[in-house]
Amino acid sequence: MRRTRLLLFHEENGEVTHLLDGLGAYERIGYLEQLSVQGWLAVIAAVTALTGLLGWPAAAGWRRYRGGESPPPSATRARWVAGVGVAGLPLFVLVLGGVAIAMASMDGPTLFNRPPVWFEVVFVVPTLGALATVGAVGYAVRAWLRHDWTLATRVHYSVVVVGALVLYWLLQYWNLLWIRTG
Repeated sequence: MRRTRLLLFHEENGEVTHLLDGLGAYERIGYLEQLSVQGWLAVIAAVTALTGLLGWPAAAGWRRYRGGESPPPSATRARWVAGVGVAGLPLFVLVLGGVAIAMASMDGPTLFNRPPVWFEVVFVVPTLGALATVGAVGYAVRAWLRHDWTLATRVHYSVVVVGALVLYWLLQYWNLLWIRTG
């Protein structure tokens, strides 16, 4: 006996918006919702953000070793704020991984079936990092408006901050921040 399957398409304004097949409804997702796009965004943003987190201390050490001139105090403060924002990301991964390992070794609920009530505290780390990144945006805007630093310093700082913003946007998209928007 041959079984037939019915597919239905829902259109709005001449454009297909949904596919219905009897088992469920499927909706076309936007470009930024595709996992491959988000994966590449995450990789590029992480590498970009890490150039600040790792590069700024390395550059400071190199300047100190060579006896070079220190950056202006406003740049140093701005780098610390952005560094805290960027450091919140790998710290969150480490804390989340540690909690997942600890939960897996215990006899009882796991993070995947019944996370404990206290588990939400883990999300404080990226939320504080996101708030520091918002402060870093303020420093970037100020530096561009006042022409405080060299052009290369402003561009690099801005690129690092944008990388951190993209990563925190991804965390927000996947509901991994304490701040909920929906």
